[in-house]
Amino acid sequence: VISSKQSGPVFVVEPPNKIHFSNSTGAIISCVGKGNPVAKISWELADGSEVHDIPGLRHVRPDGSLMFPPFPSQQFTQEVHGTVYRC
Repeated sequence: VISSKQSGPVFVVEPPNKIHFSNSTGAIISCVGKGNPVAKISWELADGSEVHDIPGLRHVRPDGSLMFPPFPSQQFTQEVHGTVYRC
């Protein structure tokens, strides 16, 4: 008899509701889930579109974290640094 117990995905580390960071420090937002089958971590914008890397401004790491590296102040964009993200 083979047993395959499945469980829906649940957060192990849930991202905060709001994060503030400066352009000189950047930020990393963690999101960790578990489930059976293995939970796939992805990020989306408020409109439901998938988050993609923007070199030097935004990066989705292999561990599922969303990273905003330090950047020159003139590279601030509302669409990247002042928007809603959902894990």
